[in-house]
Amino acid sequence: MATAADLAPGQAWSYRGAQLPSSRVVIGRIDITGATTVASVSIVDAPLPDPETGALAPRLVEHAPIAIDALLASLLRREGDAPIPEGFEGGYRVWRNAFDAGQGGFFTLGVEEIVRMFQTALAPQRAAH
Repeated sequence: MATAADLAPGQAWSYRGAQLPSSRVVIGRIDITGATTVASVSIVDAPLPDPETGALAPRLVEHAPIAIDALLASLLRREGDAPIPEGFEGGYRVWRNAFDAGQGGFFTLGVEEIVRMFQTALAPQRAAH
């Protein structure tokens, strides 16, 4: 099992419960925020709903801040290095500014649960008739 010392920006990892074999976590940054270490990651090929059809398709979660312990519990194996996705830095800056102002948090769920939460949040809403 990986430890916090094993993690570094630019690493790609497989994770428990990935619904697509190609889905990976790419580490963008690691911040020590008081008593907690937070990893900011991108999730590549996350199976997320198409906004119009609702069908799951591989998409990018540009930025997700996650407590290091929750991330470590999710990781399976390092799959090499990967470029940090475009869009990560903008999402990170928005989160970090909110966090520093006391208005942003981070996930304490595992990566699989975060993906499922995004699936629910992004599912097309059907109008009631």
